[in-house]
Amino acid sequence: MSELKVTGGEWAAGAREGDDWDSVVYVLNTTYEICQCFHDEKDTDRCTANTHLFAASKRLYEQLAYMAAQHKCGCKHPACKRCEDDAENEAVLAAARGEKEVDNERL
Repeated sequence: MSELKVTGGEWAAGAREGDDWDSVVYVLNTTYEICQCFHDEKDTDRCTANTHLFAASKRLYEQLAYMAAQHKCGCKHPACKRCEDDAENEAVLAAARGEKEVDNERL
């Protein structure tokens, strides 16, 4: 499996001290900003939810990679559902790394 090449550090969502924007993903204890979600007044809740999901995405990736490695079957039997799950987990992780397109049909 390839390495996830993203900004290091612990990601957080919300407003930093002295910041006017409430929907920012940033690296804790730094001034480094990863992204900002712009919204109009009608869409504040959705934008805030998107920001928190994005801030958690690196940890979600790490957790899926860990769990996939811990529970990998690898028997390669055509009827094995665990091997199907292994392939799906690897496809999602590869899409997160930008190595393949996301298959939204499975979502």
